[in-house]
Amino acid sequence: MILQLEINKKQYPIRVSYYALKHAQLELKRPIEFTREDGMTDYEGYEAVLYHSLIKGWKTEQKEGEMPFKREEMEEIMDVVWQEFNEVVAFFFPPKEEDKKEGTKTGKKN
Repeated sequence: MILQLEINKKQYPIRVSYYALKHAQLELKRPIEFTREDGMTDYEGYEAVLYHSLIKGWKTEQKEGEMPFKREEMEEIMDVVWQEFNEVVAFFFPPKEEDKKEGTKTGKKN
């Protein structure tokens, strides 16, 4: 499934997928942890996943040319789309029912 993410008042296709997670992990040379057990967020991981999800969305929708953003722009883009991107990630990876009940790291609500 492809969702749209608004960046600079334009809609861009985004697909958080196996491809995006794999390439983000390969880029960083470590696993991606959206929320770690210590409660901190893997900000570098989020940026890498955003970048590779935008690439996958672009390719999936068969847009002409290359995806218009560079990897080094992800920090600035994430600064603008942070909340919306968190919703996109939650859509693709909803918390498991047992996590919601137990209040574990993926289903914990403060």
